[in-house]
Amino acid sequence: MATRKSTAEGVDVAPSPRSRRPKAEMRMLDPEQIRRDVAPLANLLPSQSSRDTKIMPPQRKSRANLAELRTRANFAEAIRGVWTEAEENFTAIGRYLNHAKSVLNHGEFMGMIETDLPFRYSTANRLMKVAAALDAGALPTDQLPPSYATVYELLTLSESERRQAIEGGIVRPDMQRKDVTEFRRRMRQVVEDKALSLETERTRLMKRIDEIDRQLAAIRLDRDGAVRN
Repeated sequence: MATRKSTAEGVDVAPSPRSRRPKAEMRMLDPEQIRRDVAPLANLLPSQSSRDTKIMPPQRKSRANLAELRTRANFAEAIRGVWTEAEENFTAIGRYLNHAKSVLNHGEFMGMIETDLPFRYSTANRLMKVAAALDAGALPTDQLPPSYATVYELLTLSESERRQAIEGGIVRPDMQRKDVTEFRRRMRQVVEDKALSLETERTRLMKRIDEIDRQLAAIRLDRDGAVRN
């Protein structure tokens, strides 16, 4: 190490060592931490299975905490959200069932319903018909109630009756099964009344025709007698 003369005292003084910055410590990569950091990003990428899936399940929306609801708008928004979620659920179930029926053989499909699912075939059949009708545009989806049973009741109406129910405001989100039943009763009562009226008119006309036939017969008889004389 080089020395220097001290001009003040005439002695050799060793220079103080120059301070060095400590080298940055090499950080070891933690594989587990890397996986934890990357996993959320991987979930954002579309998977092959999601690209191949034709029927997407309804996304369950987070529901508002009851304690957080304070205003009319808060309550209305929360209720509308759950209302829409219920409708999406029964439609999705029906679509899954229709797709399963087209993919599985009949025995396997029926076995799945009887053994693996929490409802009977009668319920499955209604859900399937409702989903098929909605996909075919037979009913306005924005006016339907969130009950598959009520929507199924609408499908028991004739096409003409359904059209009149839609135009008459019977089909609406807050409708119930009894509304469909009452509408069907009224519509079919009108048809029965009209049929009865037509039958009554037909009977009257038949009697009139019989009367006319008798009068014509009498005229012919008198005419034939006059010709012979």
